[in-house]
Amino acid sequence: MKKKISTKDIRLKIMNALSRREHSEKEIYLKFINLVDSKNNLLEEIVKLKEEGLISNQRYAEAYIRSRFHSGFGPVRIKYELGKKGVIETTIIKAFQETDLDWDDKLKSEFKKKYESNEVKNLNINKISKFFLYRGFDLEKISKLIKSN
Repeated sequence: MKKKISTKDIRLKIMNALSRREHSEKEIYLKFINLVDSKNNLLEEIVKLKEEGLISNQRYAEAYIRSRFHSGFGPVRIKYELGKKGVIETTIIKAFQETDLDWDDKLKSEFKKKYESNEVKNLNINKISKFFLYRGFDLEKISKLIKSN
């Protein structure tokens, strides 16, 4: 069994995690809850770090959106994933506005990347739609793209 993180080391451990990448408050909580002596001390440190601007769900959401965008995922799935990670809807909406990414262009480029060597008319349209729905793109835009190719 791992040794519990002492109260004086909680902040240091959280800062180490934050130095590697942004985390949501919920992620930090879940990451450390079983590693600390006191749940209350963990919550106090999270609140302090949030007040100091070192933990920011807004900043986390923006970084997460950009990362998932570049991995080929669409806005529907990203919104769902952020919600699961404890980011509230208003923060998610604001983060999408701040990132200002071209989702239509991303769908087109992902479509071209996946199906460039295949003749689209010979492929199963339902299979293509299902793939891009799973990736988090809007069905209406997927259908429009398939019809235009």
